[in-house]
Amino acid sequence: MALAVDADGVHLGGHSLPVTVARRLLGAEKLIGVSTHRPGDIALATAAGADFVTFGPVFTTPSKAGFGPPLGVDALRAACTAGQLPVFALGGIKAEHIPLLHPLGVHGLAIISAIIAAADPETAARALLV
Repeated sequence: MALAVDADGVHLGGHSLPVTVARRLLGAEKLIGVSTHRPGDIALATAAGADFVTFGPVFTTPSKAGFGPPLGVDALRAACTAGQLPVFALGGIKAEHIPLLHPLGVHGLAIISAIIAAADPETAARALLV
């Protein structure tokens, strides 16, 4: 799909193509992200040639319940210092978490439920901007 629409890159989940295959198909100029759930996963993503990772779930969220209990802030801190790849935190992130997460060295936040579940998604999204 990323090739068909000339996307800037692709994000690979646990059941996606391996990073090496995606890189061969997309080329060096496209971004490849990888979902990770343990700090050790980041080393594997780095070795495979990923450009960034998502890490989580940090907090409880219905969309990531299948990945087990939330990993927490300490695990996110470890993930942010585990390698050279930018880390995007995800999983149950709400506006009140942002001041706690920002100093950990996260590159960004992936947010679903705080926006989708809001009565006014636009207002909710604007409230998350820092």
